[in-house]
Amino acid sequence: MYHSPFIVFNVDLNLLSIMKKLFSFLFSMFFSVVLLLIFAFAIAYATFIENDYGTPVAQALVYRAWWFELLLLIGVVNLSGSVIKYKLVTRKKWAILLFHLAFILIIVGAGVTRYFGFEGSMHIREGEATNQVVSDETFVTVNVKSGTSAVTRSVKVLFTPFTSNHYREAISLGGKEVFIENEMYVPNAAETIVPDPNGVPCLSLVHSEGMARELEFVLAQNQKKTISGLSFGFDTGAGSAKVVFSQSGGGLSVVCSDTLTVSSMTGNTAEKVAPGSSVAIQATNLFRVGASVFMLKNFMPKAQLSLVQHDNDVQSENAQNAFLAKISSGNETSHVNVFERDGQVTAPANCTINGLDVSVSYGAIVRELPFSIYLRDFQLERYPGSMSPSSYASEITLKDPASSVEKPFRIFMNNILKYQGYRFFQTSFDRDEKGTVLSVNHDYWGTLISYLGYFFMALGMAFTVFSRQSRFQTLVRLSSKLQARRKVVKIALLVLALSGVGVGEHTFAADS
Repeated sequence: MYHSPFIVFNVDLNLLSIMKKLFSFLFSMFFSVVLLLIFAFAIAYATFIENDYGTPVAQALVYRAWWFELLLLIGVVNLSGSVIKYKLVTRKKWAILLFHLAFILIIVGAGVTRYFGFEGSMHIREGEATNQVVSDETFVTVNVKSGTSAVTRSVKVLFTPFTSNHYREAISLGGKEVFIENEMYVPNAAETIVPDPNGVPCLSLVHSEGMARELEFVLAQNQKKTISGLSFGFDTGAGSAKVVFSQSGGGLSVVCSDTLTVSSMTGNTAEKVAPGSSVAIQATNLFRVGASVFMLKNFMPKAQLSLVQHDNDVQSENAQNAFLAKISSGNETSHVNVFERDGQVTAPANCTINGLDVSVSYGAIVRELPFSIYLRDFQLERYPGSMSPSSYASEITLKDPASSVEKPFRIFMNNILKYQGYRFFQTSFDRDEKGTVLSVNHDYWGTLISYLGYFFMALGMAFTVFSRQSRFQTLVRLSSKLQARRKVVKIALLVLALSGVGVGEHTFAADS
């Protein structure tokens, strides 16, 4: 079909006109004001959310939401376009130009911090060194293993009770594909087992160690867990964990790779069982391995794992946030409960599916630094006559063998250790005063860009105050001229008044 070139040219002109109108609107002062009002409303909304529901919810719903990041991106486009549209450079409007550049750099710096910055904490005991930093942010980490091959993947997440908490990951290994997704998030959660005709055998166990409180945990068939450094498995095969439970003849038995002490709650004499020997489990049995004590609380031949939420009024010290992970591969599907405790690296939940060993963990991750920090001494000072700390400091030595650096330093309030873009702040300490907790920040470029933006803002304020072309100086000059004119008018009125008084006196004298 033939199209006249005049028609095509007219269409191009119309499109060009529409584009010009669009860009004119995007870079207009009116649109800048609209963006500012939306931004102010979003910040106010986030403030109310943070006050009522906490910082994580405000971050999830506002500060880390895609629409808020889009709003900031549009703001950068608006400011950049305004610089070109109003020719701020050629017109030498330096103060306005610097303010525009300042806001652009601050937003860009925040974006760099958001996507490339890292914050965490480093715990060191006296006389020890470490290069490990525990992240402040939470991740879901999945490890899939088959023989000697393994794939590990970590994704940053922010789960809250008031968001959708979407998570889905697909991992391929050895020609097999594993899908992991979040089916349910439960804050302040505890794990339990519930009867299910289509379920699998499940155990409920109680564990304690030393003076620590008792911890109840559950195991589904083919599942492994590590509690206080002791690994447990249920029908996972010999050698798969230090303590392995298995079904035998309608009952349960346990095998331990270490010496197992078996006693009864009725007070009977304890019996020691050699490593690798199977022991039938009785309802009144107590088992001890080293400092760990455990017992069977409940066994269900057909059940499923479930999560329950504690009431805030009766929150348990052992309660953690958790999500229910659905793991699928081939025709098999498994569910595991994955727990998280704020600021800690938690043990993963494990299962075997379609011939693959899958572990899922939720919480902080560990990042290793290219250097280490050695704690020589932790020092704590208290107010006189009080146990309240007045100040505390860490005497450390930074060790970097790759650069032949061994640098002593004292970290305390407002005295920050800076090295290779990392900054170390004094944050907290151990109760026995033999260890320290340092806050670690790595955001060199984000900090640099943001500080450059603040510098431009201060420079813009200086131009506004002192530049002869600025509006402020113009108003000062106009005010000075107005004051000078007022003085002239006042003097003129005073002269006229005095002249009137003199004329009046002369007339009065003549009449007399």
